[in-house]
Order: sequence, then structure tokens, then C-alpha cells
Amino acid sequence: MGELEIGDHVKTGSRVEIGQKSNVGSFVWIFLNTTLINDKYPPSLEIDGPTIADFAVIGAHSVIYPGVRVGFDALVGSGCFLSRDLPDLTIAVGNPSREIGPVTRIKLEDGASPAYPWRHRFQRGYPEELTQKWVREADELAAL
Repeated sequence: MGELEIGDHVKTGSRVEIGQKSNVGSFVWIFLNTTLINDKYPPSLEIDGPTIADFAVIGAHSVIYPGVRVGFDALVGSGCFLSRDLPDLTIAVGNPSREIGPVTRIKLEDGASPAYPWRHRFQRGYPEELTQKWVREADELAAL
């Protein structure tokens, strides 16, 4: 068993299942009861886990299928069954999954502040040298 890659500062909820040969990047959030499947037609000898890029968020009760790539800063909504690649900065929802737009369209309750990319508004528990970089990145984007 094994052959699993998990990056730095990955946060998971309870009952998260990550199949072998999966590749999870750094600063990824995977919420509770989520499964990263590695066998498309079980039982088989063809094992291929999904790839989750840096800063992606996987909502609770989601299923990510074998060989699927979740892009950088992408958001998989709760209860989503993702069976095809999700581009960077994109939201997927539903079963079967469908793309509904860029993550930047999600606003906080004030209606103006962007909720994603999440690192621009949330830094608790991360190394200060990284969070300072994230804040500068957010300030530069806001100035555009």
C-alpha cells in the first residue's frame, strides 16, 4: 500500500478517505465525509487516484473520481460527484457535477469582499512568512 502524496498544510475533516496513488497539493482543504476514489471499476488492477492542486477546497460529502484533476484554487461544492477535470479557479457543484463559474464570483456576506481565493481572507494557523505574501497578493489584486 502507499504511493500517496500529500503536500504541506493540508486540512481534512473527519472520515476523509484518500485512495492510494492520489496526489494532494499544499494548502488544500478537504471537508468531512469526502472520498478520493482510485479504482474506476472495482476490483481492478488499474489504480489511479485523483490530483488535487494547491489551494483547492473540497466540500463535505464529495466524491472525486479516479484520474480527475482539481485545479489550483478550485472549489468543489459540498455533495459534488466530480468525474471530470476541474480547471483552476473554477467552481463545481452537483451530482453529476457541473461547472458554474469562477471562484472569484463568490462574495462574503457584505456583498463586496471576495470569499475566494480563501488565502486572501483567511490566514489563521499558517506560517507568518506565507500569510504576509498572501496579504500582499490580495492587496495587489485589489489595486488592479
